[in-house]
Amino acid sequence: MPLKPKLNFQKVVLSLDTSGSNCSVCLTCEESGQAYKAEHNAKRGHDQWLFGLIQKVLDEAQCEVADIVKIIVVVGPGSFTGLRIAGSAAKSLSIALQVPVFGVQTFDAIFYQLQPEARQAPVSIVVPTQTGLFNVKHFRESQAQYEQLSIEQMLALLESGQKCIFAFEDHGLSARKVEVASSSAWGAFQAFLGHAYEPFTSPIYFHQFKNIPNADH
Repeated sequence: MPLKPKLNFQKVVLSLDTSGSNCSVCLTCEESGQAYKAEHNAKRGHDQWLFGLIQKVLDEAQCEVADIVKIIVVVGPGSFTGLRIAGSAAKSLSIALQVPVFGVQTFDAIFYQLQPEARQAPVSIVVPTQTGLFNVKHFRESQAQYEQLSIEQMLALLESGQKCIFAFEDHGLSARKVEVASSSAWGAFQAFLGHAYEPFTSPIYFHQFKNIPNADH
């Protein structure tokens, strides 16, 4: 298989996601969209895999760490321990490289993985919490709205026929077969392209979500 052409070093973006079971890394040329991806699926041990995956995509792209000009990281909701791993790595790299960090929500990292036509129809991205509640972001006609639902309200939403995509397998609805999709570093980059995100200026893993009382998975 022929090697992909070397990335444009002026536009190299590193994306990270350890918010769930999928430890995911993506190195992308912002100008051409050319991307290198690597991931490892496991419920624990993301800290043991993350930097190895980063080095893997750098090697495949024939890049150096110093070529990175921007970092994107999924900031949750999700596993608190997982969020700290990618958040700490992103912050450390941003300090060392003097580059900005941009945080993307788990909801967006999942939504922007959908095919463009699928994003035209109403869809709700659901992140269950350990307290039995459900953080939901509804995407409808280029608008997005947050709410937090009880299990009864979540069941009513499913009964209504609304398309729902759950972020994690342990969704708390054991009697229900629901659609599940993990967020990813590639999805985070796609979300970044679709929004005017501001760089983070505070510790990433202390980020709180507006209108979501309990953002931790």
